[in-house]
Amino acid sequence: MLVTAQVANECAQINENCTKAKCCKEDGVLCFQKNDWYAQCRTRCDAGLPQEGDPDTKKWTCTALNSDSLGPDGPTQKPPPAPHVAGVPRVPVHCDRGPMPQIPQFSGYEGPKPMFVKVLTYNLFWWNLFGVRKGNGNSAGKLIHSTNSPMAWDLLGFQECEDGARVLAGAGLLNQFEMYQFQPVTKTSSICMAFRRAQFNLIAQGGEFIAEDGQAQYYGKRAIQWQRLMHKPSGKIIFFANHHGPLPVGSGGKCGGDVTGYHVVRTIATNAKPGDAIILTGDFNAAPGSPTLKAVSQRLTDFVPAGIDNIFSNLPVGSLVRNMNIGNGGSDHDARLAVFKLGKGK
Repeated sequence: MLVTAQVANECAQINENCTKAKCCKEDGVLCFQKNDWYAQCRTRCDAGLPQEGDPDTKKWTCTALNSDSLGPDGPTQKPPPAPHVAGVPRVPVHCDRGPMPQIPQFSGYEGPKPMFVKVLTYNLFWWNLFGVRKGNGNSAGKLIHSTNSPMAWDLLGFQECEDGARVLAGAGLLNQFEMYQFQPVTKTSSICMAFRRAQFNLIAQGGEFIAEDGQAQYYGKRAIQWQRLMHKPSGKIIFFANHHGPLPVGSGGKCGGDVTGYHVVRTIATNAKPGDAIILTGDFNAAPGSPTLKAVSQRLTDFVPAGIDNIFSNLPVGSLVRNMNIGNGGSDHDARLAVFKLGKGK
């Protein structure tokens, strides 16, 4: 039986109350429950926290009452399986777990003058900012450009980034940075990272699928990407990694937070080398105190614990010399700036 126009018309629009309809008209929008009396069509919901745009500071349950599409008998209770995308493994992410691997320690730097590395982590809210709002007058690019001085960016980590070159061009940095776009690009694996060519030489890079959304809010598989970079001014090696975690928020996805965190650490431990300075950016879709962040924190320090957006490193405590919220640039996430000083090792 085909979906009737009447059923579709009963669904609520984004930011509207969907308590009665239990479905939303727009693609990629879900009906999230706040409590037994109210639900709203939103693009995301962080369980156990107040939500952006809600003047009430009470916590939301964030139970998804519908999928982002309609079934033959009206609103469905769970999202349908995502269509297969070429290049994405058809087999599910394996929820394997072992002893937490050790992370290489930074060898330290004791040169004649201090060395600093400026890092960005930024979820770009792609489907809305670049899809619905067509770039919003290049608001994200302008934000990145405006914070590129007096100290220039060195490393950029983006989540929900379907076209990294477009982001760099909007910031006026396309000719200065080398972009690594994770492949294949899907709605859940659209992560990209970039380094400033004048400061770094690429040694190696890679990426893999390490997590998968849970069935309550399923969109697909989640990836991590990494690069080993030689920092020209200091001669030290930077291992730069970037990750976008699975949904639902705080769950760790299909495998749970302990396993997802383990997979993040395992990827780094497998590819980093002794002496590397490790910097990990990401929207982990995991709130403070969650199993995912606790697992990663067994081996790395969360220098920038900004809700579900974080910057981890193996650098010694005291290495972070600046931590700044630079605004959202039209995204539903704030971009975070961090400056690390390369000094003595642990």
